[in-house]
Amino acid sequence: MTKIATGKLPRSPAHPQPLQEANRLAEHFAERSSSAQLPPEIRLHLQQVQMEREVVVRHAIEQADTTDCLFTRDEIRSARKTSKDTASGSDGITYSLLSNAGLAGELALITVINASWSAGKLPSAWKRANIVPIPKPNNPPNFRPISLTACIDKTAERMVLTRLLWKIGK
Repeated sequence: MTKIATGKLPRSPAHPQPLQEANRLAEHFAERSSSAQLPPEIRLHLQQVQMEREVVVRHAIEQADTTDCLFTRDEIRSARKTSKDTASGSDGITYSLLSNAGLAGELALITVINASWSAGKLPSAWKRANIVPIPKPNNPPNFRPISLTACIDKTAERMVLTRLLWKIGK
């Protein structure tokens, strides 16, 4: 229970050359996620629809909508119910901590999420992720990145997703 509450797990031994390994992994992830990896016809299509997307987004931003209201305590409770206790992001806050924070914690969380929602901006801490390289099972020299983001951010994202799914009728 202490490990879950504090987010502290046993550390793996450090790589003998951490800087070189970090640079190698960063280059690998950058190369794999580059749009240059896409087929030429897909890249051309993305360029062609970019202007159309910008017009649609600009129009949507200007329209008031029923989903623009502040989030409620029921919405945050619902979002937390579906949250499994996974690894925390760079802030060290786990789902267990959020779930056991009591009424004061719930009110603080809803205040932060609603402030972000009203301002239309994400706190910079929510944009950070700890990227953990996981070796591919059949190809150990290659890794796949796992992004560990803040549980508060994931809770807010789940609340937004629920509203969007409701809006589109799913």
